[in-house]
Amino acid sequence: MEPRGGACQKIAERTLGPWDTGSSLADLASLAYSRGQDERAEDLYSRALQLLERSLGPDNPRIAPTIVNLSLVKRRLEKYAEAEALYRRALALQQGVLDPDHPEMARVLGGLAEVLRLQGKDKEAEALTRHEGK
Repeated sequence: MEPRGGACQKIAERTLGPWDTGSSLADLASLAYSRGQDERAEDLYSRALQLLERSLGPDNPRIAPTIVNLSLVKRRLEKYAEAEALYRRALALQQGVLDPDHPEMARVLGGLAEVLRLQGKDKEAEALTRHEGK
């Protein structure tokens, strides 16, 4: 038998569509993250991202904030390689639409630099930090 949450998600998706359902799941993930429920936040952000990708496509810059939030959870769970890959993906999506000096670019570069440091990739992290400071 499927967990209740999965059945509710399917009903919501049929009724509201993948964008609204994904956005709602991201909101729930944010609440779980703020409460320190990291595994729950990881699951909710992952499900939200799948729905947003289905709605907008995997290369749409509008999904970047959800990718960044999932990377924050992965970092807190010490899944640094996964967090790094997510930060890099968000950065690639945002580079095409945001000015290099945009605050969100700095946030993503800073997060990426931090997970690089946590993995012992100090030279690469330093190079990003220098880029961020420009």
